[in-house]
Amino acid sequence: MYKERFTEEDLLAISTTTILQKPNCADVEAFEGDFRAEADKKDEAGDIAGARALRLLAAISNFHFRPGDKAEPFSNALSFADGSRTLVGSDFDEKDVDVLGAVAEKLEPLALKVRICDLVWTRDKSRQNFARIAIDGYTKLVEQLKDGIAILRFERSSVTSVSVQNFLERAINIARSTGWDRPENDKLREALLSALEGALDEGGMAIARFGNLGLDYGVDGTVEALGDLNSRAETLCANKEFHQAIALQELSNRIAARTNEGAIPTSGHLALAKIYESQADAAGSSAFLQTHALQQAIDALHGARGVKDERQRLHERLKDSQLHFADEMQSISHSMDISDEVQRMLEPYKSLDLLDALRHLALTEMPKAPDEMYARAKEEAEKFPLASLFATSLLDNKGRTVARTANSFGDSEPLRYKVIQQFGIKTDLAVSAAIVPARAEITNRFFVDETLLAAICAYSPFVPSGYEHQVARGLHAFLYGDDMVACSILVPFLEAGLRALVSTAGYSDTTIALGGIEQSIGLGRLLGEHRDVLEQVFGKAQIFAIENLFVHELGPKVRHNFCHGMSVDGAFYSASYIYGCKLIFSLVMLPLVRTAIWKDIKPRLQNTVMDS
Repeated sequence: MYKERFTEEDLLAISTTTILQKPNCADVEAFEGDFRAEADKKDEAGDIAGARALRLLAAISNFHFRPGDKAEPFSNALSFADGSRTLVGSDFDEKDVDVLGAVAEKLEPLALKVRICDLVWTRDKSRQNFARIAIDGYTKLVEQLKDGIAILRFERSSVTSVSVQNFLERAINIARSTGWDRPENDKLREALLSALEGALDEGGMAIARFGNLGLDYGVDGTVEALGDLNSRAETLCANKEFHQAIALQELSNRIAARTNEGAIPTSGHLALAKIYESQADAAGSSAFLQTHALQQAIDALHGARGVKDERQRLHERLKDSQLHFADEMQSISHSMDISDEVQRMLEPYKSLDLLDALRHLALTEMPKAPDEMYARAKEEAEKFPLASLFATSLLDNKGRTVARTANSFGDSEPLRYKVIQQFGIKTDLAVSAAIVPARAEITNRFFVDETLLAAICAYSPFVPSGYEHQVARGLHAFLYGDDMVACSILVPFLEAGLRALVSTAGYSDTTIALGGIEQSIGLGRLLGEHRDVLEQVFGKAQIFAIENLFVHELGPKVRHNFCHGMSVDGAFYSASYIYGCKLIFSLVMLPLVRTAIWKDIKPRLQNTVMDS
């Protein structure tokens, strides 16, 4: 995250429009490669100032753009295992902002000008004129995409693209901070309603995305423009487009709740439950998919009145499906030996599309079976017998003893510590040689949108209903190397995911305390009391790895350290935390990757990619 000093003269000396191959591109991120290539030429020619300015523009172009984040909309594009990262917006100080402010309005093309003006206002809220330029600029980019003047890097549909959604959301965020009701923002409101009109013509998830955007920010005319969503949802359900039908029915329920004191009408609950049940009916012989959809149908009735009989009927169907659940999910495991040569490891990804690349990553560097790990630990102990003569003390970063093993491998504890040590070595190699290069390969080749990840989460029984978007955000951060955000979301979620599977299998995830109070059991007890259920779903190796990585006293205790505020900044980029996030990514994907299930789900996910 090192940033060199730059001057106004350095920046104005750059002829950006002659450097950029596609200056009419609305995605400023597309400029990063051109700027870096030109910077290399400047270095060769000895033009240090020119190269410095070009690298700065490359960094500004390649922020991880988070339009809904008021504190830091310009996050780092990459993070590295040593704790370093690329620039974020908050790295720019007052002097930097002064220089950028002096040149912002003189730079072209529009996408670059808007990015810099937004950055200047974000770092100094007193510069209201830059907020206005950014709002009008984002609005103009949307209009240019609609008119075919501007283009996008990846997306086909300019009118309803995720980029248009991001531009509108960012512009609205700025406008609401500087005076939403001002007449200058009329064009912005019109642009959102125009995008919503285009979404209505396209149908599907585009309606849900832009409809929710309008509702989130209270844009007048959104509800009227959306029209009869219930009929659209019914049609999509009849066509077996369940993911889209659910999204539109949820949007319809949200609108209905606005006029019903925040409560969804019973008819809305029933309509949503009906879609989920239809999804279960369409699952055919897959008890796994039936169980997941029926549980979601039951959840959809939560809070509804007068639906006791309907809920009971769905429960009976769920129990019947669960009878076959364990048989279908008896064993899901995959072992893959990865060479130290990164290029050889990346070779399979070159022939894969985005979805199959995500599937391949989920199956990459899976944990070894416990028996195999214990056998290897015993073998090493026999080769080096002196190691068993001494007790081992584990110290925290302040030198305090937090755990201690016995001095004999006849006890299980020292052997377990040896297993965890070897697991840590394997994890280090897996992260540096396989996982980090693989996710970089995927995100360099493809545009991975949170909408797609949310759809994957919606299909996965590991992700309970209502958690899909936050888990998708965590998975998105993991894939793009924002490991602090990924850990912050995924590590606390692990318990909820495992708890959902225990409940789905028909077991209780609570205990009755004194006085008849029902309390949820923690992660440690879930792994102890319901280990057989979890091992049937994911296999012994994955559950053993979770225990070693997240909770065992002799391991890195990722969950304990994070939840108790003991994880320092650099810890999030360590192999243990990155592998932990990858393991959770695999747990989300594993129930879906069996050939028969994947063959059925992949086309639906591809539709999601096209919609977004």
